[in-house]
Amino acid sequence: MNTKEDKIITNVTNILYKWFPKKTFIETAKINNYPILPKEKKLIINAVSKRKKEFSTGRWLSRRGLKYLGFPETEILTGYLRNPIWPDKINGSISHDNKLCAVVIMKKIPSLTNIGIDIIYFPKYSNRLKDLESMFVIDKDEIDIMNEFSLNFDSLAILFSIKESIIKAMSSEINSFIDMKDIKIFYENKKIKFIIKNKKPNVDIFAGVSYNYLITTAKIYN
Repeated sequence: MNTKEDKIITNVTNILYKWFPKKTFIETAKINNYPILPKEKKLIINAVSKRKKEFSTGRWLSRRGLKYLGFPETEILTGYLRNPIWPDKINGSISHDNKLCAVVIMKKIPSLTNIGIDIIYFPKYSNRLKDLESMFVIDKDEIDIMNEFSLNFDSLAILFSIKESIIKAMSSEINSFIDMKDIKIFYENKKIKFIIKNKKPNVDIFAGVSYNYLITTAKIYN
């Protein structure tokens, strides 16, 4: 019998599949201890148990994705901004929160330059986001724009998660620290867009909900 957690895992994966091409590898799993490669182990040698589980789940899922796409097994190391360093011909993103980890991996295509996904477990944030608002909200317009998603979900949480997805999508291109208030969300021509450090990328932004989990994605185009 499927548990509630199994249903959430399936739902999160299915939501992400709606936003990516058919041949994309997308998988969600319960966070646990999974086998990782020696160079990856060195990256978390001093980490707490929770972080080791999150890291190993993301790398394990990522290698499943690389195999699915026909790539050899390889270490997925960490960049300057703690972002995964993918093989040259791969676009990918990892996100985890509470008990779940999700990975999206696809072969690079000329039109799609970068992707970022984010998952947040809302009960963990429900009493904190209002206090943190000044750290990631530029103005009230950003919050109001979140209503465009027509989700029965907290607008601050959606905005926070979208900015996380954007940071993941843009980190390899900007290669310097990105503060959430470096990102200005705006609405133009019936589409949600953003500006970051004087860049105005062509972007698709998505948001969906499965139980208490919020899932967002940013896809950056040429």
